[in-house]
Parts: sequence; structure tokens; C-alpha cells
Amino acid sequence: MISVEHSHAGLATRKEILKIAEDKAGLSLALALFALPMGTSPFTVLGLLSVAIVLAHRESYAVLGRVLRQRWVMPVLAWIALSWFGLLYSPDPADVGLRYALKTHYWIYGMAAAVVACQGRFPLERLVHFFLAGLAANALIAFLQIPGLVPTKMVGKYLGLASGYNTLSILLILGILVASFYFKRSDTRKQGAGLILLILVFFANLIIIRGRAGYVVFAVLSPWVVYNLCKGKHLWAGFLLYASAITLMCFSPFVQERISDTADDIRMRLQADRDTAFGKKYSDLEERVYMWYWAAHLVIENPVLGVGTGGYNLAMRKAGAEVGMDHPHNNILHMAVSHGALGVAVLLWFFSVLAMTGWKHRSDPVGYFILSGALVLFIGGFLNTHVVDAGPVFLLAVLAGLQAGLAAGPGSPRDRNRKE
Repeated sequence: MISVEHSHAGLATRKEILKIAEDKAGLSLALALFALPMGTSPFTVLGLLSVAIVLAHRESYAVLGRVLRQRWVMPVLAWIALSWFGLLYSPDPADVGLRYALKTHYWIYGMAAAVVACQGRFPLERLVHFFLAGLAANALIAFLQIPGLVPTKMVGKYLGLASGYNTLSILLILGILVASFYFKRSDTRKQGAGLILLILVFFANLIIIRGRAGYVVFAVLSPWVVYNLCKGKHLWAGFLLYASAITLMCFSPFVQERISDTADDIRMRLQADRDTAFGKKYSDLEERVYMWYWAAHLVIENPVLGVGTGGYNLAMRKAGAEVGMDHPHNNILHMAVSHGALGVAVLLWFFSVLAMTGWKHRSDPVGYFILSGALVLFIGGFLNTHVVDAGPVFLLAVLAGLQAGLAAGPGSPRDRNRKE
């Protein structure tokens, strides 16, 4: 197993700073991760800059050739092929279908990350640090929005510079998981206190953005956070800590408001006629029920190949739905309705490879980042279609690419880089 870097979450040494500055592709990628919570344009521009720098160096092509032979690349290539193949039988190939197929371009960021990881000139753990720093900076902006010192993009939702609360929720939960990993490894009170503060900042930001799906994902994954905070010991105290965190969250006026609204919506939906209650008829009360009903209906009718890339909207309306939707707010249903059983198989293949790579290297900060990202995006995908959202897809591509550095193993540039 790859050894853990000894820098922990501390400041970079002068030698590391020089390495970071020298590898412009790695630095651009790190800045893209820093900007990930701050809207789509910043991380897109920085990601493209990283890709351009990689492509400008001849040696990158030889590295890329080796990367394409690694095991983790196969589900990525299958996913790309499936997206374009699905256009051949999609009822909407020129609009939503083409838009979704073109989202496969995000995998070029993953390939750039793979080249950076394999070349080993950039300290990969610093990518994780840049990501955490960006989340913290955005959280501070969000806190300034509460008293009105900084304008908000959405009324009542304090997102900082983020463009959507679903994506930001996922990023904050990932940040909490990674910060708890560093806390588990911390060996001084000062370092531990700083990481606890960072976790509390992310937790507070998660609460004030009013994202219901984020609350659910946090509730599911927070026992792992508590385990790290207890450093694997005193699990009875960990259970009390978990219960306290969930209770604190539920007593927050932001969370209480969302719980109350959700309960009211469910009650009103159940009081409606049967077709509305079970999602056959459209209602703006808990729209996911409607989306899931028609997705399941189309999957039953098209179990093998689905209705094609981006075909969900038109297909559901042709089947009798009153209102069309671009996607069903669920990763698995999205792949099932678009590509049938084959799509679900590819999705599970991709996430299983990603999670297994992260698990194998879970004592490494980058490996833990990959594992946590895989779990957050997979679990979050039961309530949102993250595989079509710009921020999550970018993160997913980078996480996939970082596997290249871990897969390279002992003696690789990354391994030698850490021993210096």
C-alpha cells in the first residue's frame, strides 16, 4: 500500500511550493478544485487551462498512452461510448440528447488529472488541500450573506458564490469527511482544534443552505465522520456525538423549515387522488415522486437499452406524462431510463472501481479523497442526478483521473515524489 504523505494538512514546505509553482498543469488543476464551490465558470476555465498545458507537452502523450491501459479507464470509456451510442435511438438527439452526450467532454479533465498524477511533479495531496481551502473561503462568504453584507444568488439560501445548493451540499459533506480523516491523523492539539473548527464551518454552511438532499446524505455518512473524530475508539461516545450532531441539525431553524415544508408537501400529496399521490399525475409538491414514477414506467417498457441519451423528456410525454422533465433526479434511474440495464451496469462498474481504488488506498489522503468522493456522489445520486451536473461531473472526472497516481504503485513518479 502506498505510504501516507507526512505533510498532513500543514503548510507546504519551500520545496513543495517550488514544485507546485513549476507544474503549471497541476497548479491549474488545484486552483480549479479551489474554485469548484464558486460557480461553473471559474473551475471550467482553470480546468481547460490544465488540459491545454498537458496537451502542450509532448511527454504527456506517452503518459496518457500508459494511463489508457489502466483498469479504471475501461468503465469511463464504456460510459462515453454509451452516451454517444444512445443518440442513435434517442427521441431527442438534437437537443437534450446532444447536450448530455457533450457532457462526456468532462472526462478530458480526468485524463489531465491522470497525467498530472502519473508524472509525479505536483504533490497530489495539495489538490485535496486546495479543495478544502476553497470550501472554507466560500463558506466564509456564505456567512457574510446572512447579515446581508454580501448579496445572495437565491433568496434564503446562503451559498456563497455557488450556483446551486445540491452541488454545494455534496461538496461540503465531502469536505467534512476529508477534514475528519485529517483529524484522525492529527498528532497535536493545535492541529486537531483547527480541523474541528474547519468541520464546524462546513457543517454550519451545510445547514444554512437549506438543501434537503444534503441533510439526508450527511445523516447517512456522518457515522463515518464520528468514527474518525473518535479515532476509532470510544464508540459509545461516538454514538452520543452522532446523536448530538443530528439533533443539533434538526433544531436549526433552517432545517426545521425544510422538514416542515416537506411534511406538508407529503401530507397534501397523499390527500390528493391516487394518480397524483403516486406520481402518475403532475404536482409541484415533491416533484421527485412524479419524476421517479415516469422513469420507472419507461424503464419497465425499455429495460435493455432505455429510451436513449436525453430521451427521458420526450419519451415520458409520449407515454402520457403531463409535464416533461430532463432527468429523474436519481443517478441510477437516469442511467436506467437512458441506457437500460446496460447503463446501470456501467454506472455500478464505474463507482465500484472508484470506491475499491479509494478503499485500497484509504490511508493515503488522495485515496481517502477518492473513496469519500465516490461514496458521497453515489449516495447523493439517489436524490439528485449528479452525473449531469457540471460541478459533480467535474469532480467525478478528477477523482477518476487521480486513480492513475495510485494505480502506478511503488517506484512510480508519485511514489518517488513522496519519498523525497
